[in-house]
Amino acid sequence: ILTQPADYRKQPMNPGLIRLRYGRHPKLRDALLRRHEAYNAQCEDVARLEAEGKVFVIRPESALGIGRMERDPARLQAVYDRGAQDGRRTLEAVRAYLTE
Repeated sequence: ILTQPADYRKQPMNPGLIRLRYGRHPKLRDALLRRHEAYNAQCEDVARLEAEGKVFVIRPESALGIGRMERDPARLQAVYDRGAQDGRRTLEAVRAYLTE
């Protein structure tokens, strides 16, 4: 189960800000600077495995429209409801995949 649509790819973080803020922590700094590469490689692995029929992926069809620190209960409920709807929409496909 993913929280981003199939075409989403993470962009690099601002290297100047990362170096300024985490310069005293070189391992953390380097991990943050490469974070998008690791994430995007995992997305490619998931897409490949899905195309090969080795995994079944449930993901939103479009961006959720909230940030990772969202606090508005109404917006969080809307995203939850959307996820539940996506789950119900794919239920028959999940069953078919599991019985193959």
